[in-house]
This record gives sequence, C-alpha cells and structure tokens, in this order.
Amino acid sequence: MSGDSPTGGKKSTVLVAGATGTAGSAYVNELVEAGYDVQGTVRPGSDTSVLTTSGAIPVKVDLTNEKPTHNAISDVDVVFIALLGRGEDAAENELEITQNVIDAARAASVEHVVYTSVHRADEETGVPHFEVKGEIEEYLKNSGLTYTILRPTTYMDALSAPWLRNNIEENGALASPILADTSITYLDTEDLATIGRLALEVGDLQNSTLPIGGPRAVTYHDLLPIFEELSGHGVTYQNVPLEQAEARMGEDIAAMVRFFNEDGFVVKNDPIVDQLRIQLNTVEEYLTARRRTKQNK
Repeated sequence: MSGDSPTGGKKSTVLVAGATGTAGSAYVNELVEAGYDVQGTVRPGSDTSVLTTSGAIPVKVDLTNEKPTHNAISDVDVVFIALLGRGEDAAENELEITQNVIDAARAASVEHVVYTSVHRADEETGVPHFEVKGEIEEYLKNSGLTYTILRPTTYMDALSAPWLRNNIEENGALASPILADTSITYLDTEDLATIGRLALEVGDLQNSTLPIGGPRAVTYHDLLPIFEELSGHGVTYQNVPLEQAEARMGEDIAAMVRFFNEDGFVVKNDPIVDQLRIQLNTVEEYLTARRRTKQNK
C-alpha cells in the first residue's frame, strides 16, 4: 500500500519537519522511494538542494513563527517531526518549534503525526535534549491527533562523523568522551525511516510509543577491530576528558555523554518491531557500506 493515505484512497502528502537533519533526511528518502508526495521544511535562506535532489519539495518556513507554520501544514495529510533545537537554550527552542508544528497539525486535522523522540525520554536523566522530548510526547498525546512516537537510541551516523572518522584514519585513534566499555545499541537511520513509513501502513502502530535500537549493543572496544579492518591499520581507543568535550560541544552534550557513561544506552526493541520482520542493520554492515560509498565518490 505504499503511497496510500493512512485512511485509504488518494496518495498521501507528507511534510517532514526537520527534513535536512539526520533522521529527517532518512525519512525523506524512504517516503519518496515508497511513492509518497513529500515536502520538507527548511529554514529561510538554507540550501534546499538535498531535498530537491531527493525528489521532495522544499518548504521554507521559520517554525518559531506560528502563522507561517500553520500555512506550511494546512494542506498535508501526514506530518513527520524530526526537530532539534538551536541557540543558547536549545531545549526550549525545540519545545517551541515542535509544539508549533503539533498545533498546526491539529488545526489542519492531519491524519497522522510521526514524532521522533529518544529512548528514555520519559525518565529523569538530567539530559535536556532527552527530557524536552518527554514533555513533547505528552503534548502530542494530549493533542487528540493520531500519533506514533518513535524512541530511537543513538544513530549509527555518530560512528561516521568526521571528527571521529578523520582521527581514526589519520592518527589511528578512536578519540571520544564516551568510555570504551559503554554499551550502546546504535540504530541505522534507514531502519528508523522504514519503521516510520510502516507507521502509516500498519494500524497496530497508531497511537503507540516504540523504543527502537539496533540488533545488538556494542562498545568502543567491540568496534576497534571493525575500524582496524576498514582503515587497514591499527586503531586504539583514546579517552577525551569530559571537561574538554564540554568546552567544545556544550553543556547539553556533556550531560548526555555523562549519562551514557553512567548508564549505557541499551534498549530492548518493542515486540511489534520484531513482528514487522525488518532486518535491522548491524554496525558492521553500516560502517562497511559507508566506507564503500566514500571510496566510490
């Protein structure tokens, strides 16, 4: 039923809020490929080439402004939300823009909202980036809209980030403030996007909250042999002091790293994820594919 409306009939028009981000761009690619008419929000003045190349229609809008936000959503069937805040108080900005999108979706009577939250968003973690998503989840649940809340763990994209990858390739060092024995079930955003699309096509996913991670938890110790094989040379772990990471990346990121190091970030997938029979990508498969893509450029 790819491309069908959640309620049947005409092809659905889907707006992805946060369409150029890590999760948002994965949603765009998945939904376009599945035959949906896809629009994606971008900030005024931003580059729209990624969206147009993917086959989506860019919608330039300042989501802090209620009226333009309502106009952007007034004629769509489904809204995917994959927003991160910016500025001095990123969590407050994220709350504002996401609530504006939810309010606009309610005013437009959209058929379904798929919200990208985070694992353990409903707990007191001391991580602003997480706790604000728990607040947004409740706002969405109380909106009266049909929703699906996806709670992913850390994306595998973090393992191919330039700051990490370049140090491995140039210096043979996996340098990170995350401790070498911290367990994380990294998730490929392609798998997240597949589950997001299925939320529109499988009735059991409506009005549900799904924790999602990769097929198994891994540590940096586990990853070292993989990075060695892909780079063709030895790789050692190097701890970056948390104070140094905080000075470079900010208090919110430091709080998240501190939480990871104390608790890990491991999730047991919701049983319905297994019922969807999706072959979740492993870290090895993801990193190998990224390496191959880089070599072919």
